[in-house]
Amino acid sequence: NGKANNYNATTREWYKEARNSNQIYITPAYIDVVSNEYAITYSKALYKDGKFIGVLGIDVLLTSLQDRIARTPGNTFVFDHKDRVFAATNKELLNPSIDHSPVLNAYKTHGDYNFFTYGLDGKERLGTCTKVFAYTACITESADIINKPIFKAAYIQVIALIVMISISIILLY
Repeated sequence: NGKANNYNATTREWYKEARNSNQIYITPAYIDVVSNEYAITYSKALYKDGKFIGVLGIDVLLTSLQDRIARTPGNTFVFDHKDRVFAATNKELLNPSIDHSPVLNAYKTHGDYNFFTYGLDGKERLGTCTKVFAYTACITESADIINKPIFKAAYIQVIALIVMISISIILLY
C-alpha cells in the first residue's frame, strides 16, 4: 500500500514524464529498492474519453540483461539515456563515479557502428557503439590486445619471406 509507506507515485519521474508526453517514457536505470538490482520503468499516460485517468508503469529488472552482457567477449557496456552505465562485462564500470566521457565523445563524433580510438590511462583503446532503443551499447578493447595477433601474423610473414628469399638466393647460385 503506497499510502502506508508514504509513497506518492505522482511525485516520481516516471509518472511526471509520462503524464507530460503522449509517448512511452523509459526511465534511466536505477537500483530497485525491493530487489537491490538495476531496473528500468516503462510508463505511459492513460486517457479515457480524452480525460487523463492515470499513468501505467511497469518495472523491469535488468538482471537477465546484466547476466547476458557479462558473458559477452570483450569489454561490453550499455548506457542509459543519461549516459550512465547500467550493464557491463566488467561490473566495476557500473560505478557512477567512473568517467565514460572518452568513449561517449568518440561515439558522438563517429556515430553508430563506426570504429573509433580513444585514450584511457595513457593507452590506446578501440571501440564501437550503437543506439539500441533508448540506450547506447558499446564494446571496447585495448589496442594492444587487438594488435597482438596482427603483429604476430606480420612477424611470421616477414620470417617466411626472409626464408624464401634466402632459399631463392642459394638455389640461384
